[in-house]
Amino acid sequence: MKYFIFILGLLTFMISCTPPVVFDKAYPVGEDDLYQFPVEYQGAFICESDSSIIVIDQSTIYNRKERFFRLPLKDVEEKENCMIVEDKMFVDNRKECIPIVFESDSTVRGTVIEVDTIFNISEESVVRLYNGHLVLSQKMDLDKWSVNLLTLQDNSDVMYRAITDKTEIRSVSSTTPTEKLESKRRNAPKYRVKPTMAEFDKLINNEKIFVDCDYLKRVNLEQKFLFIN
Repeated sequence: MKYFIFILGLLTFMISCTPPVVFDKAYPVGEDDLYQFPVEYQGAFICESDSSIIVIDQSTIYNRKERFFRLPLKDVEEKENCMIVEDKMFVDNRKECIPIVFESDSTVRGTVIEVDTIFNISEESVVRLYNGHLVLSQKMDLDKWSVNLLTLQDNSDVMYRAITDKTEIRSVSSTTPTEKLESKRRNAPKYRVKPTMAEFDKLINNEKIFVDCDYLKRVNLEQKFLFIN
């Protein structure tokens, strides 16, 4: 039963990377905020790097995880706040019914679906459309914003680009003045920039600065991923 508790309790953990270069505000300056993602960007995608599932809906980007479990029926029945009604299992701390299959009189199996929010449109998570890109600005501190790009491909897939540890800092500093940031935190941003719009154009068009992080291949989630195998 410990395995089942682990599944239900720890799946929401998500590792995020801190960019070495941050911006002083949301960019591009002067462009209108979007209150939802354009419909052509919405859908389900497989990350080429690790085959994880990314979903973009009207206002949120999230990681969709599936975890298969197989449990002795006896363990489920003995678990407090967990009960089986017909072909569903209700777990109180999840506030939902999980479809299950009886493999035998003593074993059940099913799939737990978890979602980890990556980006949710708000005052501190800003989306703006600019020169064929969706520019995602996310507030990290008072005057520190991470800036990432989503670019729709001709086949409706999406390229995700960002400033990462692979970014050439020399290319950044030769494009716009950089301010070195002092911090005792190991993973804190190292530089901050305040580019003009002309400089911002050069930054986002330089693949040595905004590097290709992942290719998101569009999929039909309903057909490709079943809730119960």
